[in-house]
Amino acid sequence: MKQGRQGTILEIVKEMCIKTQEDLSDELIRRGFDVTQATVSRDIKELRIVKKQTGGGCRYVAPEPDSLKESSGRVHSIFQNAAKSVECASNMMVIKTLAGMADAAAITLESMEWPEILGTIAGDDTVMVVLRDAESAQIVKSRLSEMLH
Repeated sequence: MKQGRQGTILEIVKEMCIKTQEDLSDELIRRGFDVTQATVSRDIKELRIVKKQTGGGCRYVAPEPDSLKESSGRVHSIFQNAAKSVECASNMMVIKTLAGMADAAAITLESMEWPEILGTIAGDDTVMVVLRDAESAQIVKSRLSEMLH
């Protein structure tokens, strides 16, 4: 559902002149998605969609592929600065973060698009990560532990 919605959002901002989150919400609803402003706002953030000045005013645009590569170092930096520890239990992982930083850690983790990760849930200082299996959890734990040190 989320991937389909986010894929549609990318199509919409490429095809249409979307100037507000309300315009985007209206178009998503027109295309059959049941969305709230909060959902659209999160999707915009996760997709790194930004407003740019164009000849007709400001509009939302999708990030260029090169800008995503450039942000890779920032992603690692955000995770390093937010996370304190990583622990596994079977196919689940718990990441402890600084207070208020779990959301940032979860978003950066999801932006890495590692196939082992099925999803994340963030609280205030804790991220729960669901992985494909116990082996995937150990692989991801190893990668994240390297990033923290």
